[in-house]
Amino acid sequence: MSVFDPHFLILFHKSPLRRTNLLTTIATVPSLRYQINDIIMTLKQDAVAAVGEFFGTLLFIFLALGGVQATLSSDSNSINGPTPPQILGVAFSVGFSLLISVWIFAPISGGVLNPAVLLALILTRNISLVKGGLYLFAELAGATVGAGLLDAVTPGPLLGVNALGREITPFQATVLEAICTSILVLSVLFLAVEKSKTNVLAPIGIGFAVFVANLIATPWTGTGINPARSFGAAAVTGNFTPDHWVFWIAPDDLAPEPISPPVSKGGITPTPLETVEIGK
Repeated sequence: MSVFDPHFLILFHKSPLRRTNLLTTIATVPSLRYQINDIIMTLKQDAVAAVGEFFGTLLFIFLALGGVQATLSSDSNSINGPTPPQILGVAFSVGFSLLISVWIFAPISGGVLNPAVLLALILTRNISLVKGGLYLFAELAGATVGAGLLDAVTPGPLLGVNALGREITPFQATVLEAICTSILVLSVLFLAVEKSKTNVLAPIGIGFAVFVANLIATPWTGTGINPARSFGAAAVTGNFTPDHWVFWIAPDDLAPEPISPPVSKGGITPTPLETVEIGK
């Protein structure tokens, strides 16, 4: 049979299967192109947000550890750890530093600035895994640069390294860090993520949550509740203590996981984090 045979031509032109496949292919190409463009656009937006997260974490760590440095340098520690005035000074420094940093960078990245909070937002489906990976890298890098910058512009050794006190066991420290981190995570979920008219005040509530957490835990652990903060100070000083794992396990594994799924099912409607802007 020749390709010019009438029967062949009729079969070629009138085959419903061939016509359907051709039309499906033609219709799929623009749709696929739009999907690829959407993916590229989303990645660009996530990258921009991650840059904001980097600078937000840098600012927070610089301000927070700067206050800690000034407070602890002003008076030598007692044998049993920081004195009450020092504890109060550290709590004010860290709490208000977070308040300022979140308020500035919330419209850009959501002002997460903490891998423990980031994990909670991933578990509640407010942040995708891809965006979460970018944020985690940005937070660790920002914390390290912020701590390094502070170390470069202040005299003496960096004093903000998290370490366990003499009288506390690793188990006690882990539970304490998990409880304090839970306070922070809950304040973020209910004050910033859940849409309400009081979202504009979210940085204040979050800052005070961190302030209270530092009042509680500073004498015993130095108050981590933020793996990026603990990592940045340790990386710059090279002082990864044997108990450094406490400041990762407690905030990342013990605090968000029990809280986030029940909260997600109990009333907070997951929304893209970029829509949660302070002041909106």
